[in-house]
Amino acid sequence: MRGSHQDAGEPSDVEPSVGDLIFRVTRRLRHASAEVTEPLGLNPHQVRALHVMLRSSEEGARPTTIAERLHVAPRSATDVIDALVSKGLATRVPDPSDRRAVRIHLTDDGRVVLAHADEARDRVHAEAFRVLTEAERAQLVALLRKVDEAATEPCTPH
Repeated sequence: MRGSHQDAGEPSDVEPSVGDLIFRVTRRLRHASAEVTEPLGLNPHQVRALHVMLRSSEEGARPTTIAERLHVAPRSATDVIDALVSKGLATRVPDPSDRRAVRIHLTDDGRVVLAHADEARDRVHAEAFRVLTEAERAQLVALLRKVDEAATEPCTPH
């Protein structure tokens, strides 16, 4: 997260918009998070899928739910699930309410690896926001929550 505060090619006298700054910080956080979870054998979609499974009911997560939460096509979610199953981090279990369907469960190994991924990502986030005081971080969280709650639908140009 260190380096120039400017993107390459951006004139020095042009102030970036709030949206541009959020995109820039988000891109840096995603890149740094991907770097620290890669040694665990996980890509960002896999980490997010593990979180979906962690938050699912005891019945497990449906593949369609994983696809929706990852904002990917069902086929792409299947690829993510296949990779997690092959690594022993998730299992497929028949859906008790629909014999044709399956539910995806997090394994004990999946929980351990996810905890390590979260710890690594937490360190990245702490490093990124270390320049803010506790009060500034609280204010930033409150402001971002306010924007997030107001954004019930995607913004469209007028």
